[in-house]
Amino acid sequence: MFPIAEVVYQKPVYLLPLANLDKYPTVSNFSCFIAREEDTTISSEAIHHLADGLLAQGLKFVVAWGADCTLMECVLDEAIIEWEKKHGETDSVIVTTSHPRETLPEALEFLFNSGLADESAAVLVIYDGPPATFERLDGLLKKLAVDATTD
Repeated sequence: MFPIAEVVYQKPVYLLPLANLDKYPTVSNFSCFIAREEDTTISSEAIHHLADGLLAQGLKFVVAWGADCTLMECVLDEAIIEWEKKHGETDSVIVTTSHPRETLPEALEFLFNSGLADESAAVLVIYDGPPATFERLDGLLKKLAVDATTD
């Protein structure tokens, strides 16, 4: 299992690269933040694969930010509909949002402050980008963790 990057608002937060899709931690009832700083195209098949794995574990809420985030949200929505039909889970509500115009800190704040992640037991932060992306996200999560303890 990946180490917990931080605990923000009493939720464990896991930070891992998109390249490790098959190795993400086993969590249930969770929210997911997907950050893509790479200016490369991600295939719809790869997004579906990601969605299937996340849905199997109890995904509740997704925030997509960065390169192709609007496309990612649309493909995630399609994958969720297919998943619900296949598994007969038509009563579930999984919220997806994309944030093409917000900064990375603004999109992360939305995840934690919108109220949509309140019912989640954990948060999975998936990133696609150079090593600096990890460092940037790690720093922002540390700041959110400190801010959450002072609220």
